[in-house]
Amino acid sequence: MIPIINFFRVPMSPFVDNLTVRNCAEHRLNYGMIRSSGSLLFAIAGVITVNALIPAAGVPSTFWVMGIVMIPAIVLTYFCFEPQSGKRVKKSAAGAGVLLKNYAYMAFLIFAFFFQMAAAFEGNFLTYYMADIQIDTVNLGLILSVRAMMEIPFLFFIGHLRRYIKMKYLIMLSAILMATECLCFCFLVNSLPTMLVFAAFYGLGNGAFLGTGTNYIYELAPVELRATAHSLFISVAQISGILGNLLGGVLFDTIGGKAFYGVTACVFLVSVAIFAASFLFHRNKKETAAA
Repeated sequence: MIPIINFFRVPMSPFVDNLTVRNCAEHRLNYGMIRSSGSLLFAIAGVITVNALIPAAGVPSTFWVMGIVMIPAIVLTYFCFEPQSGKRVKKSAAGAGVLLKNYAYMAFLIFAFFFQMAAAFEGNFLTYYMADIQIDTVNLGLILSVRAMMEIPFLFFIGHLRRYIKMKYLIMLSAILMATECLCFCFLVNSLPTMLVFAAFYGLGNGAFLGTGTNYIYELAPVELRATAHSLFISVAQISGILGNLLGGVLFDTIGGKAFYGVTACVFLVSVAIFAASFLFHRNKKETAAA
């Protein structure tokens, strides 16, 4: 069942972001503010699940409850406005080849490969880490709720931040904040309260990335290739996530939970270093060409 579920579930979040970003661009809406509503409801759902649903009905009930709640979401999505509907955009003859020659876009894809691998490490083995340090895994919903709540500040103010800080720097900041959480998990976590406190760093970082990642792709890609650019990013992210799952399990069993999160922090920081180096290399190349 897991492959079947994830065949539909995994691409759902990027598709939702794609639809939201395109609608916001077309109707001049604040993407961060709209996206933050999803984080708020996610946080509320996490608290309700841990404190009410699981104690009353048990863990298996959460699956059919999710299915029922999805029904109105499906209906509402059906009636969503399709951005630029009825408008035919002239396709580039070069197609995806244009994107492959786009230095900034390719640098972002390389960054995304390591970033998403680290994210797969961090997220998919969180319950194993909780069990490793003797924290009841039923509290996972609380941790995810804290993260979701901490996404809101960045998402809410991302429009203002982008006026003063370039998106590439906000993207690097997101990875640094996530690495900070992993370092804290490695060296400082010893109880549920400390884990909840340090989980806030991941939430802040994820909020920064959610508010900038898709918009950065749209800024780099030509209008007629934005959908292609986004689909390539999703493909890279999913391949990286698969590798992260495969490598992460072996790594976790080999070195243990705390060391595993130390390695995860290093992978996040490697993604930042690669991204930063790409800008320095490109700038030096331009200066050499000008000279």
